[in-house]
Amino acid sequence: MSTPPQSKRRRKHLSPSRPETVEQRAARSRQEQRTLILFVAAMLVFGIGCWLAFPHVTQFARQWLGRRHLPELRRHIKDENWQQAAAAMREAKRWVPNDPDVNRACLEFITTVSGDPRTTIGLIRQLQEMGAATSDDLALLGKMHAKLGETAKAREIYAQLPLAAHQQPHSLELQAELLKADGHYERATEVQREALKSSPVDAASLRQLAAIDTSSSDPSRRSAMRERLWQIARSDSPLLLTAIELLAMTKELTVPQAEELFQIIEASPLASARRETARFILLSARMRLSPQLRADIIDQEVVRWKNRPPAQTTPLVAWLAEEHENARLLRMVSAQAAALYTDLLPHYVNALRGEGKWQDLNTLLTKGGIDSAYPAQKIRLWQVEAQFHLHADPSHARQTLARIFEEAGRGDDPATTLQAGNLAEQLNQWDLAEQCYQAIASKHSRTQPAMLAKVYQMADYQHDGPGMLKTCTRLLALQPESTVRLTQKLYLQLLLGIDLETAQQELLGISQPDDASHIDRLNLLRALAAYRQGQLDLVRTALPGVAKPASLAAGERAVYAALLKLTGGDAGTVFRLVERIPPPLLLPEEKTFLQRAL
Repeated sequence: MSTPPQSKRRRKHLSPSRPETVEQRAARSRQEQRTLILFVAAMLVFGIGCWLAFPHVTQFARQWLGRRHLPELRRHIKDENWQQAAAAMREAKRWVPNDPDVNRACLEFITTVSGDPRTTIGLIRQLQEMGAATSDDLALLGKMHAKLGETAKAREIYAQLPLAAHQQPHSLELQAELLKADGHYERATEVQREALKSSPVDAASLRQLAAIDTSSSDPSRRSAMRERLWQIARSDSPLLLTAIELLAMTKELTVPQAEELFQIIEASPLASARRETARFILLSARMRLSPQLRADIIDQEVVRWKNRPPAQTTPLVAWLAEEHENARLLRMVSAQAAALYTDLLPHYVNALRGEGKWQDLNTLLTKGGIDSAYPAQKIRLWQVEAQFHLHADPSHARQTLARIFEEAGRGDDPATTLQAGNLAEQLNQWDLAEQCYQAIASKHSRTQPAMLAKVYQMADYQHDGPGMLKTCTRLLALQPESTVRLTQKLYLQLLLGIDLETAQQELLGISQPDDASHIDRLNLLRALAAYRQGQLDLVRTALPGVAKPASLAAGERAVYAALLKLTGGDAGTVFRLVERIPPPLLLPEEKTFLQRAL
């Protein structure tokens, strides 16, 4: 019987293969070795290539990742969305902290929001190291040093600027800062105005220029600025909301004009957040112009917002708080909503403070269930204030504030220490406030100009002349070329009779200022110095140089009146100068002069 073809094929398939010969095994082994060698060589070449190219590839990738945030950053700057702009800046800097394009965009943001001068200086220094800094950057660097009181560095930088750069905006602003440091305020304002006029028109420069021109003593300049603002407001310019805000704050605004601006805002297609801000400013102006309509305007605005969830009503609540509509705010926002939506909480707390509801505030802070993410230290400081008003004895609140000061490391934590100092100042605990500000200044050198100015203010509140002199001397050390600081220090020295010989020498070295009020003060110092030397003839010579004695500060006016009486001045003039001086405002030494004038 014949075998079927399928069975034959199956048997053929299942039959054992022929054994591999020695030559075949050797050939196969050599082939595998060649393949392995080629693979290892390829991987080695690939690895070396990656090793050589990786830094460049990484740099390119990081550069791309950083620079991709720049359009977003510039868009947020244009729209004045500062929080989003700051977030975009941080992301860009995270990927490429030393990229010139990223640094340039960050510098644009910091200068637009008038950020910390030290940050601006750091960014410009980085641009210099990259070889990407311009003469305009150099002028801005000098301006920042001048703002910090480092006028010697500012002058050195100004001397390095090419002559062609002297009319650039930042260079003109640097000139203005140096003029202010020398006490030439009127000239500084004019130069600042020139700088703003030559700058690209943006919201910040428009605000600054409007501030100068609308407060000018020249009616034509005020009128020209208002006309310019109206042209912008009636156009489709991206600055129209800024112009509306500025017009709303002018004294010359009329009711029909306010109504016209309101219609422009209602028709504006610009970003809603900016439009709401401008709208609230204009509503405040309308209430100022038509106080009889105040309640109706507020009612209409509250109705407009009534269907929005509480989390979205922060702009309205903030506006009501600014308008001191505390009772209405408390009717509109519940304690539970304020505790849950903590953007509302500061405004709600301020309303309770404004209404004097200290027990309600204390209850909210201790049992109100405030979101645990809200800063505990802020709540604690509010509690201190509530306790201060609830108890006749302020010692408990003072002790708590002192404890917060200690827990903040006596200035190691500047934010908490500053909050404690501000609250101590509000509660008239000036010595404790002074300790807080002094601690911050001692441990954080960048804060010294601002904090020492606060220390000086606290010493003034306490009528502590020697403390004022000590702080003024420290401020002068930070701004050694400041004529204002120097004359302030010399006044205190001559008033207190401290180190008179040095004061006399420094007074001789002061150049004649061009500002009328500073000329008056300098001549008063000369008269007081002559009085301390017992030279009445020189006192008589110096006093006529004080052109407007009524414009002097209260204490200085008392000194001037006493010296005028001593040298045989008109008794009626002397009396008119001192009759309205409140003695509680004066230092003890100034009170002595006041008694001599009476």
